[in-house]
Amino acid sequence: MNEMSKDLTSAERARWLAELSDTLVAAEEIASQLGLGRMHHADAVELLMRLAAARAQVTALRLGRPDGGFDDADPKWTNAPLWPEAPR
Repeated sequence: MNEMSKDLTSAERARWLAELSDTLVAAEEIASQLGLGRMHHADAVELLMRLAAARAQVTALRLGRPDGGFDDADPKWTNAPLWPEAPR
């Protein structure tokens, strides 16, 4: 693969992620217009959470490296627990 086609692929990926992000924002706006945020129904809450998670994932993809690689990540950060243990 030459540099030109690599650049085109990156541009296509960026455009696709931007369109996906816009679509997710539109879906969240529709959910808001329907009043799903005020509902206490499990399905409504799950839908809103899935939309937010998908949008966060797309944002991470847009900000990340195009090849998705994290070869240079320090293992102490990649294997860290989500919450530190509480002192006893």
